[in-house]
Amino acid sequence: MAGTSGIVTLMFTDIEDSTHLSAARGDDRWSQDIQAHLGAVEQVVTGHGGRVVKTLGDGSMAAFSSAASAARAALGIQQMESDDELRVRIGIHTGEAVAIGDDYAGVAVAKAARVASAAHGGEILISSATRELLDRLLNQPSFSKLVYWGAG
Repeated sequence: MAGTSGIVTLMFTDIEDSTHLSAARGDDRWSQDIQAHLGAVEQVVTGHGGRVVKTLGDGSMAAFSSAASAARAALGIQQMESDDELRVRIGIHTGEAVAIGDDYAGVAVAKAARVASAAHGGEILISSATRELLDRLLNQPSFSKLVYWGAG
């Protein structure tokens, strides 16, 4: 994936209300909690064939060569949380991205970030492009937590 421009499925994660949580927990505890969380996210992502491209505070951006792998990873991330206060929101979009070293840029990246920002904690939103790729899987009970993001 890295170093190659083309079709990629991008997943953004973010912890809902992290500013309030970090203030309530204090810097030391919050730093430990986020390190543990991001480490667990990376394990789930790599376990589903993806790669964490970068971390963004308490969130991450990951890339997958398959929309189904990204969806399975998102479901795995939602299931892994043992801290009830850390409510992860996830957005997934599939599109053409430009590789810049180990990172990605372009409209697909911006759209994936927008999809994630529209999600609420505990929710996984997918774009219409990703939905089309996952259409045959969406009727399976294991994919019932995926929500279609209808904007743009």
